[in-house]
Parts: sequence; structure tokens; C-alpha cells
Amino acid sequence: MEHSRHLPDWEEYKAMSREEKAALAKTIGTETGMDYKGIVRYSRWGTELETALYQREGAEFVFLPGKRTELGWNGLPEQPEEILLLG
Repeated sequence: MEHSRHLPDWEEYKAMSREEKAALAKTIGTETGMDYKGIVRYSRWGTELETALYQREGAEFVFLPGKRTELGWNGLPEQPEEILLLG
């Protein structure tokens, strides 16, 4: 798939304004045939990500910036009350 513009790495993406992220997200949505739903913020266990939410055929997707993405986590949270939420 060809992109009409450079896709930023993680540090470049973090430095972008919300408006710049939205413009990039809309372009990605058009190029991939996904419906752009907006910019959302996710926060969990001290990590925060502001990213685009898309929808296609009833499924939701997010844009993960960077050249490499790892799915999963680095272990259980340090706060005991967080562990109870996993059960």
C-alpha cells in the first residue's frame, strides 16, 4: 500500500499536535477504506497513547505509530488493586 505522506515513528508522532494527528488519521482512513471516528486517548498502568479510532464492517481499529509494535504486556501491574481487575 502506498501512503501519500511519511508515516511518523513513535517520537515524531508524540510530538505532533492533536490537529496534525487528526489530519494524518483522516488520510490513513481514506487510503485504507476505513471510517475515521476521531482521536481517542488510552491510558493504562502509566502508559498513555493518543491515537486514531477507525471502524470498518462493525469492527473497531486503532492506529499504532512506530516502526515496530509488540502486542501484550511486560507482566502484571505493581498495584495490588489493579491485579483484582484482571481476575
